[in-house]
Amino acid sequence: MARRLVLVAAAAAALLVFALPGLARPPAAVSDCRLVVDGPFLYLQADLIIPDSHIECTTEQQRINISSVLTRDGVQVASSSRSCRNRSRCDLSIDVSAPNVPGDQVWCVTATGSVGRQAFGPATACESGEF
Repeated sequence: MARRLVLVAAAAAALLVFALPGLARPPAAVSDCRLVVDGPFLYLQADLIIPDSHIECTTEQQRINISSVLTRDGVQVASSSRSCRNRSRCDLSIDVSAPNVPGDQVWCVTATGSVGRQAFGPATACESGEF
């Protein structure tokens, strides 16, 4: 009985040794990731200013973090953060929107992020139109 138990335990250990490497995901290269920040745009149907920022990678990453701050004439009006898991792209846009106000202001978005231990940004882009 003891011998049979030892054989079963040895077989289970051998199976784990061969199975575990297949379960672990190899680390993806962070060097093929980049932070992209586009100037805010006016979404006319809702009269909202919406920035567009994202981190994109050529391979799937375990975790991507991105944060954005929307400013109007240099004053912060909205901010948000998002974490994405097991993706190659993480977007942050409508979560950072703000209502448009009358007149012509300068709207900008500043974004930062990280993939693993690699930090990205800050990067800033401002509107290209008058709204």
